[in-house]
Amino acid sequence: MSEEIKTAWGKVMLLAAKAQANGKMPTDLKDLGFIYEDDGVSIETEDGTVLELKGTGGELLDQLKQEDKLTLNLTLIGVNKDNVERFWDFEEDDNGIIWIKSTVTSEKFAIEFTSKVIGSKTLLAPKVSVKASLTYGEKGWMMTCAFTLMKASNGKLFGFGEVGKIETEPDGDDGDDGDDDDFS
Repeated sequence: MSEEIKTAWGKVMLLAAKAQANGKMPTDLKDLGFIYEDDGVSIETEDGTVLELKGTGGELLDQLKQEDKLTLNLTLIGVNKDNVERFWDFEEDDNGIIWIKSTVTSEKFAIEFTSKVIGSKTLLAPKVSVKASLTYGEKGWMMTCAFTLMKASNGKLFGFGEVGKIETEPDGDDGDDGDDDDFS
């Protein structure tokens, strides 16, 4: 008998926090906000490089395929200060204006793509790089995000779990450098 599939009806959430140095999922994941429904969420797969060893006359002697590149693409509705703090270098002036200095970050994050339906499946990635871009349309300002999955220090790329049964394990090392720039 096959297992019952729990459909993730309702709000789908993308949670994020700074990646931990040990490759475990952090316990302080925060909701990034509403995902723009018209764009949805897509997972792009780019084939890994194929290395070939050839002998004289072009004869193929050996071949090795490297890991595929997986990227989760989505658009967040609105450009809120929390996400600006997460993904961009900025400063805020005395008038409350947020000045973006750079849209590039070398910071690595952990993400969980989940819903509120207990028993539905969730995707966890302990280490991702992020590219966040500004976009504008009839719905106003939005942030287009691309999360590229990377292999964590513990060798894990991503995992699937069940909402309501996943527990992250704090180990005291959150990869934080000691400054007070957490996403609270």
